[in-house]
Amino acid sequence: MSFRVFGVKAWKFGGCILLRWLSGSKLSYDSWQIHFMTDKTDLKPTASITLRAAYPSEARTIASMSRLYIEHGLHWRWTPAKVKRHIRDKDTMVLVASRDAVIAGFAIMRFGDDQAHLFLLAVQPEFRRTGIGRSMMQWLEKSCRAAGIQQLRLEVRASNRGARLFYWQLGFWFLGQVAGYYDRREAAVIMVRSLNDPRPRFSSD
Repeated sequence: MSFRVFGVKAWKFGGCILLRWLSGSKLSYDSWQIHFMTDKTDLKPTASITLRAAYPSEARTIASMSRLYIEHGLHWRWTPAKVKRHIRDKDTMVLVASRDAVIAGFAIMRFGDDQAHLFLLAVQPEFRRTGIGRSMMQWLEKSCRAAGIQQLRLEVRASNRGARLFYWQLGFWFLGQVAGYYDRREAAVIMVRSLNDPRPRFSSD
């Protein structure tokens, strides 16, 4: 459901309201706000977790998580400076899942005209298997639907079978493989999800 008020277009979905300035052509960090309402039925497994946009001051923590849990054994590309640029980028959402001021997980997605690209997603080990990863993906997917985006795309390390299974369970399909994508020594598996497809195969992550 969408409505307009004072030059702003708003969508209500998943217990949230997404606001976007009508003058903007794409989702913007500077022009949109996320408001959680009292009904959090979509987040029952992680009721104490808050999903929100990342602050620039959190770039170092997010970059460190990427280095530990995603880029381990590779050249560190998602440095604090790079993460901070994406936090400030108007076409990119850096989403964090926080509890008691602790970042439990994060995701970085860039919104295009018809396709959104998931760059990174990670959850701290002590918070895994609690639904946080799934909740972040659901939130991003609903944002894409509200913006009229039809397809999601991501790359994942070929050796990361757990991540590949996680995305497959969420409805992603294997599109192909790129040899040497990571530091010219590890292949990447390309996965896509059409938002016109049926709901994910399984509800757990």
